[in-house]
Amino acid sequence: MSTMLIILIAFAIGLAIIILGFLFSALALYLASRLFNVQNALFKTAFKIVILQAIWAIIISLVIWIISFYFKFGFLQQILVGIGQVILLFLIFHFVARKYYLTGLIRNIALYIVFSILEVVLVVVMSLIIVLPTRFFIVEPFYVKGAAMEPNLVDNDYLLLNKMDKAYQRGEVVVFRYPKDERQYFIKRIIGLPNEKVIFKESKVYIASLQNPEGYLLAEPYLAANVFTPDLSQTEIILGPDEYFVLGDSRQASLDSRKFGPVKKDLIIGKYWLKLLYKF
Repeated sequence: MSTMLIILIAFAIGLAIIILGFLFSALALYLASRLFNVQNALFKTAFKIVILQAIWAIIISLVIWIISFYFKFGFLQQILVGIGQVILLFLIFHFVARKYYLTGLIRNIALYIVFSILEVVLVVVMSLIIVLPTRFFIVEPFYVKGAAMEPNLVDNDYLLLNKMDKAYQRGEVVVFRYPKDERQYFIKRIIGLPNEKVIFKESKVYIASLQNPEGYLLAEPYLAANVFTPDLSQTEIILGPDEYFVLGDSRQASLDSRKFGPVKKDLIIGKYWLKLLYKF
């Protein structure tokens, strides 16, 4: 599956989550308004209030963030700003609800509390319906630990994995369950594909196959200039029909297929797609 298609799918999912978020918020407010028997207790009215509240909330949050960033607020100041932001958000709700529901301050306080509780419940439901299936079947986050993939991926890198594309290719970085303890997850680069032969000779990697039984030197432009691959006592590894040979980019610091053998396809979780954060 192409990167562009994955991006479009991720964008569509994100847009769907935003739209459903507004719809669920409107549903929560609608249920709260019916519970309190307010005037104009209609779903479209609740939707208008939610949209207006969201617009003002974004504006206020952006202004507060800019002020906080500029003045470098301390911890106590940030707490006070957070409390002030909560009060401002309620005041926005109060003025908008007073316009559409014709309700007073006391009722709006109670309405806002019930609305907030229902909104949390519905967000949890939305997560179960959309976010969790996305997390388990489409895109999954992964946190890099250790130096095995340096310099391309370093300790504390935060990645997104593509779990939909199961056509793993040579040179791709994948996350898999450690064959000797499936509770652990490793990240390595695919070097050998199913039914190939991986050959170690003179600190270099050669690949042989049925089509090319003599083998060829594997070009590895992703490695740092001073990296070499130490020869193994077992200089030839023949892969099965569902096995991949994986190595870390930092060959001297990596625990990989040289130690624990090939990785079966069903142990691979997904392939590296996107780096989100670097050294946070």
